[in-house]
Amino acid sequence: MFKNILKDRVILVDILSVLFGISSWVAVNGVWTQTPLLVERLPEQWNLTSYVVMIVQLANIGPIVYSILKFKFSLKAIEKPCIHVTLGIGAVACLLLSIFWDKITVINGTKHSVAFLILTALLAVVDCTTSVLYLPFMAHFKSKYLVSYLTGQALSGLIPSFIALAQGASDNPECVNSTTTHEVYPKYPEPRFSVSVFYVCLLVLVLFSWTAFVLLNRMGRCRKELVLYSKKSSGFKAGLGRTTSTGSDVSSDSSIGSKTESFDNHSESNAKPNNESNEQNISRKTFITLLLTQAYICSLTNGLLPSIQSYSCMPYGNTAYFLAVNISSIVNPIACLIAFYVKPKWIIHTLPGVISLGTACAIYAMVTAVLSPTPPLQNTGAGNALIVLTWIGIAGLFAYSRACIASILRNNTGAGHNSLFFCGVFTQIGSTCGAVIMFCIINFTSSFVSTSACG
Repeated sequence: MFKNILKDRVILVDILSVLFGISSWVAVNGVWTQTPLLVERLPEQWNLTSYVVMIVQLANIGPIVYSILKFKFSLKAIEKPCIHVTLGIGAVACLLLSIFWDKITVINGTKHSVAFLILTALLAVVDCTTSVLYLPFMAHFKSKYLVSYLTGQALSGLIPSFIALAQGASDNPECVNSTTTHEVYPKYPEPRFSVSVFYVCLLVLVLFSWTAFVLLNRMGRCRKELVLYSKKSSGFKAGLGRTTSTGSDVSSDSSIGSKTESFDNHSESNAKPNNESNEQNISRKTFITLLLTQAYICSLTNGLLPSIQSYSCMPYGNTAYFLAVNISSIVNPIACLIAFYVKPKWIIHTLPGVISLGTACAIYAMVTAVLSPTPPLQNTGAGNALIVLTWIGIAGLFAYSRACIASILRNNTGAGHNSLFFCGVFTQIGSTCGAVIMFCIINFTSSFVSTSACG
């Protein structure tokens, strides 16, 4: 069986495709895994997560600009140069973050981490743009290598989380009396390695990906795996672009793309009965319901909930916040992988229950954030465990739900690509609405209250 898998494959191309895929969302995922440390050290404090979420949504200007350039110039003329530019910007931004992430700027008497926010915005633009750049580039290669790229894309979320876990959670702070002002302030213990070292690790990953991209283009053994596209195959390529270009969630994109790869491989092997058995006609009512559900889920997972995670978790301690962020990042792609292997009939039966359970977790997370800084079960082991499990549940249940919705839409008879295009549109609508609404509530009202660890 293993020999059949490796048959007619060039392992070097697989390895380089994985390395190339790692850079797709590694920077933004890396920034997010550091938020438990950053909210302690940057002046935005608990509001920082709302800034990061809003920046990521605004960064979708990148794909828009690239789409305009693609229509104005030929794809062949701009595709590779644009990938080089994005990788270059990502590498420079990671390097600068390792140096300037904690530099503070005073504006109108108020402290702001301007350098961190600007560099994070650059990384967000780069990562958002990869959604419309990388998959079309991989479409130049034989379709069997797409799954290798998608594996790398999944690792772009897993690797930063594992590095952050190795970095370790800073324990709860020690309250120290200032010798000059006689005020009590929190002194946070340092993790195993600093935030600066973490960003250097991200820089190394981006450089590995950049090297892989160069080798995919230059090495003769890799170029032999390229395919020439006819009008028919370019439709497949366009379908891939529509499948992932507008989604902002890494794992969801990976799941959708994996199903496209599976569909294409079945077609190549003339396994038509399997394809047909998965296809189904979706009524207009069901189609609209699925799109609205997708928008609802993404408004929570990409907008509302990440913005208030610090308010929800920080009252339970730094360790609880650290575990909630990083374990959730690991669970997300695993949940999508599970959805990939679930039979269509089981998806239909389990999806409403999974979404309901995810909504229950989201409500509890929202309640703890609103009641911050004194949420239920604070300073208890049960409370700490419950809040971590709640956020893990949100990540896993909604990631599974998004992947299932994408699967249903992908198998919509005769309209899979168009269905996924609208799925991407509603993904972005929901994400943007959730981010804007919560950013305004957090920063312009007193609905959410933070406090000092020694307050």
